Amino acid sequence: MKVIYCLPQLFMPGGIERICTIKANYFADILNWDVVIITAEQKNRPPYYKISEKVRLIDLAIPYSTMQSQGLYSRIITKRHLQKLHKSKIEEILYSEQADIVVSTLTHEVNFITEIKDGSKKVLEFHFCKGHKRKMADAFHFDLITKIAYYVQCWREENILVPRFDQFVVLTNEDMQLWQNTIANVICIPNILPFENTEKAKLIEKHVIAVGRYDAQNAFPSRIPEQTG
Repeated sequence: MKVIYCLPQLFMPGGIERICTIKANYFADILNWDVVIITAEQKNRPPYYKISEKVRLIDLAIPYSTMQSQGLYSRIITKRHLQKLHKSKIEEILYSEQADIVVSTLTHEVNFITEIKDGSKKVLEFHFCKGHKRKMADAFHFDLITKIAYYVQCWREENILVPRFDQFVVLTNEDMQLWQNTIANVICIPNILPFENTEKAKLIEKHVIAVGRYDAQNAFPSRIPEQTG
């Protein structure tokens, strides 16, 4: 089995980077699969999380970061150019590698990866909550133009991009139920733990914790309703 993961980069300590690294290492070291991680813009930096020597890393050197200082119009023009370059490079790799499964993480490649007919099954791993871009636009009080752009992007993801994939993976049962109204091929695979623990909670104290970045796209509630009755 050959699996290819597509990521923006691996040098930052993010959740997507950590989870994909753990899975890639497991596939390569335990299952002996052929695993490749294609990054768009690694910038010759070492991965933040330890990668198995069996996992092959390929960087495409697409300078998406140059868009950060540009205005809206310039960003649109630059992104179109970089997307064409990105598709050309990744297409060449996919036809050469002939993978069984190619995984997108809803980043740059999501716009074109399903158009590449290399024979692989295309899987989309969704590491956010449903409507994450709308939640971000509302939470950060973006200006009207930016807010509209985020809403349009969110609609496009949900109605055009996601349905194109052979399999759609979300992190929670709640999100899976929300997506099932419009997407048939959705499945829930929760994030794995990097450690094993045989101790179970005694369920005596009524306290629940969630660990993660306190951000709108993670859908953390602003407050927990008090229990009544």
